[in-house]
Amino acid sequence: MTDYFKSKNILISGGAGFVGANLIKKILPLGGNITATLHEKSEVIKNKEINYITCDLRNPIDCKKVCDNIDYVFMCSANTSGAKVMSTTPLVHLTPNILMNMNMLEA
Repeated sequence: MTDYFKSKNILISGGAGFVGANLIKKILPLGGNITATLHEKSEVIKNKEINYITCDLRNPIDCKKVCDNIDYVFMCSANTSGAKVMSTTPLVHLTPNILMNMNMLEA
């Protein structure tokens, strides 16, 4: 399993989030070429081997750019907030998350 990602181009969306950053930590030692997307936060893992791209995955053009020449995509991006906001106004998150997933699948 250690050579599985070797020489592969890997995209991890949401590279500054909890899930994305932890996935980067796990995949980085496996030897892949990691690109991670950022939106409003800056990178959590400072490593010159990670290619960070700031973009908005709600924009289909940005999705196509980040998916160019990528072998594997891990979709870790999400529009989130606290539980109170999610329970009182769930569409605040539903719409942008659907757009991001739809655009990435299309790309």
